[in-house]
Amino acid sequence: MTSGVIRLPFWDMTARNSQVFYVCLNQEASSAPEHLKGRSLYLQGDLADILKEFRIQLEKEK
Repeated sequence: MTSGVIRLPFWDMTARNSQVFYVCLNQEASSAPEHLKGRSLYLQGDLADILKEFRIQLEKEK
């Protein structure tokens, strides 16, 4: 229940501000609420692994 209590205000702030994009990183699978579809990104995994992969992809694009 705690994680839902923490997420709800961020979902509301994102929904009210058209210039905001919501990103969530979670160890387990998760999904965006319907009202944030197209304005959110849900990543599953370990932060260090994801950042390492982003860095590799950015270096490939150079």
